[in-house]
Amino acid sequence: MSKTTWLALSLAFLLALLVIVALYIHFTRQEGYRELYPSKVEELIREAKASLVVSVEGFSNGSAIPSKYTCDGPDLSPEVRISNIPDNAKSIALLVYDPDTPSGVFYHWLIYNIASRGRDITISGGQPRKVRVELGLQGINDFGEPGYRGPCPPPSHGKHRYVFLALALDSEVHLEGEDIPSILAYMKGHVIAYGVYVGLYER
Repeated sequence: MSKTTWLALSLAFLLALLVIVALYIHFTRQEGYRELYPSKVEELIREAKASLVVSVEGFSNGSAIPSKYTCDGPDLSPEVRISNIPDNAKSIALLVYDPDTPSGVFYHWLIYNIASRGRDITISGGQPRKVRVELGLQGINDFGEPGYRGPCPPPSHGKHRYVFLALALDSEVHLEGEDIPSILAYMKGHVIAYGVYVGLYER
């Protein structure tokens, strides 16, 4: 192979590599892709079993979330069912977050201290926006309010993923009226099982 041919092939390979990298950056930025489990969440579930089964009313796993559960509609919390709960779980929590915002993870909902006693549970839809509810407690979301606030991504920012993460804990959480990151920090080391369900939404 001549020096000229080798140089041409090397330049072609380099150009192809640059194109691939550019396309990757373009599409990941366009879709806002980030890690599904941000670091604080990954720390919670690192030693836990992925054994909980989660289902959310109104949409299938990986599909679009209906507008009634978003800021473009009544913004109601959906009904969520959690099953296959281990017998040694003392409480259940449900965390909802968006990992795809421009500034990083955005927490939409945390309801916790739900009694399990080893049975399946249903979190009914339309939970009130207050700290104390019939099922347990709710954290302060990143809108600065207790309870659920649904998807509301920036317009024309592409599809965002909304992660419904169920957590089985070996204890209750002795915090009330705190923001979600503070409650998650308290849960660290107490999560024994988890399950995940993902919805999509764009504006």
